[in-house]
Amino acid sequence: MATTFITAVAHDPDSLQAAQNAAKMALEKSLDKKADFVVVFATDKYNQQDVVKGVRSIFPDSPIFGSATPTLFTETTLTDNGVAVAIISSDLCKFVTAVGTQLEEDVDEAVTMALKQLPPEEKE
Repeated sequence: MATTFITAVAHDPDSLQAAQNAAKMALEKSLDKKADFVVVFATDKYNQQDVVKGVRSIFPDSPIFGSATPTLFTETTLTDNGVAVAIISSDLCKFVTAVGTQLEEDVDEAVTMALKQLPPEEKE
């Protein structure tokens, strides 16, 4: 399979529906119908909690990373109104997420906090 990167954008006015539709469209375009990692960007007009709920409802077990943005783009779209979902599937890469908090107060501590959450490196 190698690694695939699929994107989709939805412009529904409802945050939850836009996120679900973008996630469904990306999944439908995927040949292997799975996501090892999901990247989500939603313009700041959307309720970000509802965007996460919508994507999570389609990809309940996949790690998700995302952000609000004033403008988003894919390989075919540039818009100031929408939710973009990218799914990555790979038999070559493993994806993990971690969170550091209080970034504004202490960058080093936030990075250290996130690093401590990562699993140990696997030996081949």
